[in-house]
Amino acid sequence: MKKILVFMAIIATAATLCVGCKSDSKKDPQETINNLTGGDWQGYISGYKKNGSQWDFNKERNYVILHFERTGELNGTGRQLEFDNEYMREQTGYAEFNWRMTDDKIQISYSEQGWNDVYFEYNNCVIDGSQFKGDMFDYFDHKYVFELYKTTFTDWSKYGK
Repeated sequence: MKKILVFMAIIATAATLCVGCKSDSKKDPQETINNLTGGDWQGYISGYKKNGSQWDFNKERNYVILHFERTGELNGTGRQLEFDNEYMREQTGYAEFNWRMTDDKIQISYSEQGWNDVYFEYNNCVIDGSQFKGDMFDYFDHKYVFELYKTTFTDWSKYGK
């Protein structure tokens, strides 16, 4: 009988700990924006194209530098610079954009012709003081997997319009 009571006490304690430790996966929107806009982000973005129910790598991989500027409570502007690799010898793209937070998404609208607007679900991304990584989607059939790290990029005037 003692063993049964001890076993039930252990189960009750484990159940209480599981319920008490369950965290809400929703991130604070203001903290997310503060982390996103606090500097420049550098790293690789890889492109994938939808093929039925799977994503196929479409041989698109660029080294990017992103900068988000806050202009309102839940929106702002930014710019994106792309290169072939981290040595930044061959520039492959530049675009300015507007961004805004709606519900659980941050939407990015590019002003450059040929750049599809994208969004990412910030609750499914890592956005903190040092890293920004996750998946970004356009409104068609592309997914962009990114892994970026916070830096300070000082050469924007060299590459911008």
